[in-house]
Amino acid sequence: MVLHTYRETTTISRLMKHADDPVEEPARSKAAKSSAAWRYWVVRVLPLLFGVTVIGLTLQRGQTIAWGEVWPAVRSYDPALVLTALLSALGSYAICSSYDLFGQRHVGHHLPLARVLAINFVGYAFSQNLGAMVGGMGFRYRLYHRYGLKPAQTTQIIALSVLTNWSGYLLLLGLVLMFWTPTVPRFPPPPWLIAGGSVALVIVAAYVGLCCCAGHRKLKFWRLRMQVPSASMAVLQLLLSSVSWILIAATVARLLSTDLPFSLVLGVVLLGSMAGALLHVPAGLGVLEAVFLAMLSQQNPAQVLAALLVFRVVYQLVPLSLAALLYLLLEWRGRRGETAARHNRTTPPING
Repeated sequence: MVLHTYRETTTISRLMKHADDPVEEPARSKAAKSSAAWRYWVVRVLPLLFGVTVIGLTLQRGQTIAWGEVWPAVRSYDPALVLTALLSALGSYAICSSYDLFGQRHVGHHLPLARVLAINFVGYAFSQNLGAMVGGMGFRYRLYHRYGLKPAQTTQIIALSVLTNWSGYLLLLGLVLMFWTPTVPRFPPPPWLIAGGSVALVIVAAYVGLCCCAGHRKLKFWRLRMQVPSASMAVLQLLLSSVSWILIAATVARLLSTDLPFSLVLGVVLLGSMAGALLHVPAGLGVLEAVFLAMLSQQNPAQVLAALLVFRVVYQLVPLSLAALLYLLLEWRGRRGETAARHNRTTPPING
């Protein structure tokens, strides 16, 4: 469940700012230093405190888990059930692989549709296992450069992909927090849920309103310079991203095989993804499990862990295997194309 965080978004904004401007930044003012200190607390200290809380919850819940029941619970899964979960997970991947098409329209490059989908699939699969900086950005910069795109173009493509992922996430998070009052322990009281949901929905509404009023215009957001999507594109971004997150939650809910409300599973998936993103843990390893165990405390802990283990196989390891093979194919075809291009440049024309 990839969720690009402040670090990745900041990296993208810096790249976009300096992609076409090699001049170094002037010395930072006092206001800039104050802003940097504030960001240090938000980016470093708060995630650290959050991580300590997650570790505490993990240790507390770990004492109640019958670890000997986890593996038998994994082996008891019906292959047909696992197959349906895999199809749901691949459906989410298929949607996420289309996010770069928004950037293709803005950048105006002419790479084939299948190649754009393949590159995005590779980046998304590797980001699920290695983190957004390596997968979501590193592999896509590598592959897009291999096929002739400039770094500035790739940066705009990734920025729109990040925006798409965030928009649907905030929409669903706002709806869940506004209209769903969970009855699980260790959760903020309903007023805080409503406030948090309201903020998320206001952000989404502001984004759509901006696209309606300033669509197709080039604006600067803090350090980020990009063309504002049209209103129709913004709606499509919200729709695709929301369906992708719903498919992720459906995969987990299918594997849990309980009578839990889907809204509860969706809410836990969203919060678990945020927790993993804040802590910058590759694949959210351990963090997602801690959030699920804490919020689904009424469920059998061994069964919850078994469901998450199978989820990691169908949502992370299987797509990663496919992405590794696809990456090798893309690299091979890219190198073959470069070799052919060099050969055409060096071969003299034959005069009839």
